[in-house]
Amino acid sequence: MKSAPFITILAALGTIGAVAPASAAWVRLPNQEVRSINLATEQIAQTGIESSKGIGQAANLIDEDPTKVATLSAGQASAVIRLNSQQYVDTITLSNAGAEGVVTVSGSADKSSWNALSQVSFTSSDVAVSARFASAQVRYVRLDFETSAPGAITNIAILGSAASAAAAGDNSSSNGKANLASAIGGARAIYASPAPTNLGDKETSVNILRFPQSNQPAKTLVYELSGTSLVDAISLSYDRSPTQVDVFAFDQLPEKKDWRGKLTLDPAFLDTATPVASGVDSRGLGRIKVKPSSSFSAQYIVIRLQAIAQGAAAVPASDFGFEGSQLIASTPPGGSTIGGLLINGAFSSVAFNQAVANALGGAATTPGTQPGSGNLDTAITPLIGYGAFSSDYRASSAVGLGNSGTSPTTPQVINNTVVRPVRGQPIGSGSSPNASESNP
Repeated sequence: MKSAPFITILAALGTIGAVAPASAAWVRLPNQEVRSINLATEQIAQTGIESSKGIGQAANLIDEDPTKVATLSAGQASAVIRLNSQQYVDTITLSNAGAEGVVTVSGSADKSSWNALSQVSFTSSDVAVSARFASAQVRYVRLDFETSAPGAITNIAILGSAASAAAAGDNSSSNGKANLASAIGGARAIYASPAPTNLGDKETSVNILRFPQSNQPAKTLVYELSGTSLVDAISLSYDRSPTQVDVFAFDQLPEKKDWRGKLTLDPAFLDTATPVASGVDSRGLGRIKVKPSSSFSAQYIVIRLQAIAQGAAAVPASDFGFEGSQLIASTPPGGSTIGGLLINGAFSSVAFNQAVANALGGAATTPGTQPGSGNLDTAITPLIGYGAFSSDYRASSAVGLGNSGTSPTTPQVINNTVVRPVRGQPIGSGSSPNASESNP
């Protein structure tokens, strides 16, 4: 493996900030060190799909990989998501591919008495759907869909009071996997062009980014990882129109301070850069996974999405149970949306476990004492980046929530606890440019 080019670039995962026109330097986005944790991820012990009806591949509803979807037919469908314990929640988000209708969100502490929390309508062109409501303490969340058009749903996230900064630790010898774009993974958007309209909204914690209408030929995101990290693959979802996705990796960016003392980045640095991975979604599926020929290490990742003519050459992609022609859709006139991001990479199990424990109010355990299954290669979600994290994550997060971590199928209800954010710096090594697109 070889290190990413030592060059300044428009690449970073994390907080997003305003940017100037394409010809001008981009200005760094506001810092967002602490972000909401997705309580629905199956990487937290005892969290999962309690039951479902009328949904194909329902387990994919809470998969962090936006290329893995659950299917909905026209009509009624429902799913109940079980959290590890009672938690205060106030926002539900999901990634949508073609479905149209209404989703009703309800919450319960015991699955016997349900309280309606929110109801949201969505169209087939809505890539990301968010439901916001007054904070409620629940153990179970039920989603009731009534759809007039079939489609696919993935990357359901449940957000509330639990939050965290990046976990601190040395990832140089990590052999697990984790989503580096998550709150604990620590990657944050530092530049975006054009500037997203939802900066400061809780949905950006799970990498939902809404762009305004623009004549710019490409959407570009620069993510800063919490440290030099080993990255294996990147998955994301976006508007359902033919798109080329290029991923660049850098150890440093050529940032400069403007007359106000604010850091800026000249987009011209990408003109001579070579992608470490690329993929073409010629049918407009709206989701793609790009993988380099081998893992690479980087401090900054730049993701560029560019509209292409329908029918351009592409690596074969899954149609998620639909004919490709049904998934072709033009970009909505109001702008475009990134529905989810996964950056798969290496991360310290000790740091990750401690961050989960701190955020959810529990005590961390020594890795290896509580076997878990936290390999995110088998569970990924919207615009997500995966890195190497330890498989001890599920067990230690269970302890963080006040559970034993030894019986992921046994329900347990405990009170929500105080959030104590932590921060840190991951490290890794890697290499190799090449392009491939894969939709599992």
